[in-house]
Amino acid sequence: MWKQVLCHLPRIAALTLLGFTAALRAEATPYEEYTPQECEIGECRPATKLRMKVAPNETQEVDIPSTAYHYSGLIRIISGETLYFEMTPRVNPNLSFQSVTFVFVTENRNPAITLTVSLKEVDGPDGKPAAFMEISNPLSSALIYRVYMSAPGEQGSRIAQVCPVMPGQTTFEHWRKPVEQLVLIDFRLETEAAAQEWGCRS
Repeated sequence: MWKQVLCHLPRIAALTLLGFTAALRAEATPYEEYTPQECEIGECRPATKLRMKVAPNETQEVDIPSTAYHYSGLIRIISGETLYFEMTPRVNPNLSFQSVTFVFVTENRNPAITLTVSLKEVDGPDGKPAAFMEISNPLSSALIYRVYMSAPGEQGSRIAQVCPVMPGQTTFEHWRKPVEQLVLIDFRLETEAAAQEWGCRS
C-alpha cells in the first residue's frame, strides 16, 4: 500500500500545486488595495461613486476612493475614464528590452509620445454588461504590458489576457463582464518580432 502511495506522491504534489496556483490567480492582489502612499507619489483622482450595470436590468453603486492615476510603474484606470501619459523610453544595457517611464497629463498635447488608455462600459450582444479598453501606442517600439482586472461584487482582482500594442497602433480589448477598474503593470518596449512572439497572454 505504501508503495502505491509513494508512486502517486509526485502526481498529488503536482495537483496540489496546480490548485494552489489557481487559487492565487483568484485572490486579492496588492494592485486593488488603496493606500495613502500612492497619492503622495502620484497625482490622484478624487473619491467618487460609480454606478455600474451588473446585469441587463440591474445596476450597482461602487465606492471609488481617491487613488493615483499612476505610481510606482503602474497605471490605474476606472470605468468611464480616458487617461493620458507622456512616455519616455529607458535603455537597459543588461536587458534585451527597454523600460518606460510615465508622466500623467490631463490632455494629449504631445501625441508623438502620449499613451492613451480608455475604459468604458458597453452592452454585449446578449444585453449583458461588458467592458471595452482602448490603448494607443505612438512610439516606434511595440508595447508589452500586463493587466489586473477588478469587477463589481467580486473579491480581489484577476489577471486578464491582453495583446501587445504595435508601434503607432491602437489595440482594443473586450471582456464579457462589467469591469470596475484595471491596473496595468510591467510595461516594456520590444521589437515587433519579439512582441509577435510574445503574443496575447495573461
